[in-house]
Amino acid sequence: MNFEDFAEQFGEVKAKVEYHDQQILLLTKSQEALHKIATSVELLAEKQGNMSDKLDTVVDKVEEIESLPAKRWRAIVEKVILMLVAAVVTFILTKVGLG
Repeated sequence: MNFEDFAEQFGEVKAKVEYHDQQILLLTKSQEALHKIATSVELLAEKQGNMSDKLDTVVDKVEEIESLPAKRWRAIVEKVILMLVAAVVTFILTKVGLG
């Protein structure tokens, strides 16, 4: 092997090393971008979980608010029925002579 052959092989090796350095640099940048994406997805998943918890709370409160009119009507109907029963009992007791 003479100096010219050595210089040619050295040039080839040097070109391969430069190519591999570029490839490593590209892979490093890709890995950094992938890491950023993974971190963003993790944060989004956490925020989505928090939003889901808050949404459950809002749904519970809305259901409670929606049930209020029904509870009020039920209470009014119960009182009206109680008053009617009391009036009927009072009427009957008055007719019988106990009132």
